[in-house]
Amino acid sequence: IKDNESVSSGYQMEKVTFFGFVYIGLNRQSPILVSDHTRKAISFIIDTDELIQFVSEGYGVKASQPFFGIQSDDENPLLKRPGFSPDSCIHYLGLDGWERTNGSDFMARMENGERQELRLRYVYSANNKSSEDTGLLLKQKAKEVGIDITMIPLEFGAYIESMSTHDFDLTRGGIGIEPRGFSYAPLFHTAAIANGKNYVCFGDQRTDEILETLEKEIDPEQINRLRILLSNELIRSNTWIIQYNPEVPALVSKKYTGYFNSPVFQGIWPPSLN
Repeated sequence: IKDNESVSSGYQMEKVTFFGFVYIGLNRQSPILVSDHTRKAISFIIDTDELIQFVSEGYGVKASQPFFGIQSDDENPLLKRPGFSPDSCIHYLGLDGWERTNGSDFMARMENGERQELRLRYVYSANNKSSEDTGLLLKQKAKEVGIDITMIPLEFGAYIESMSTHDFDLTRGGIGIEPRGFSYAPLFHTAAIANGKNYVCFGDQRTDEILETLEKEIDPEQINRLRILLSNELIRSNTWIIQYNPEVPALVSKKYTGYFNSPVFQGIWPPSLN
């Protein structure tokens, strides 16, 4: 469309952000990923900028937490997710005893007298090209530091079953968020591990209390404070590794001026005009 002169003469291409986020999930019930050090290590080989370019063709706004309009301040600072760093990945794996020995392609450690190589299963929906491309990029980055990732495509029903029973190590997903009145408990509460979408097994009593308070709070300042507290716990946990807010292209007539694009929920047409 951008190269169509009849279109480009009267319209300009804009990017419109969806209310939602794309994440890479690390299953805390996985025997290998139960360790905080190992999950943190894996987070360092996720290159968000490259994912946006390679998987979404540049249509994405980098993000690290699930909320829109969150306001960080000195009293309630929002943590920043560390960036891509293979050396940091190797360091944190070393804290859990993983190392390369004897010229091996992959890291390993001794468990119960046997040498175990660092191998992870990336489970994804077979018909989802974005999830497949994400897996290919993760596999490449992981191999460079000595981690073997096996990509396992499943038909959608089998994929959901695998998520619900927590039978995976890594996955990729996307969550759409309604602008108002959206409940995050089905995603992040520990009750949602058995009956919800908390496939990665995030949370504890403290995060549950934050969520339960957030569900009832009406004061904007307190809502913002609680969202920061929950976001920081999500970042520390390295289970829901939120990558970006997806974008879509939109054509805007050049006769309009002084407009701005606001995030939209899927099914609601952008943009807002001022």
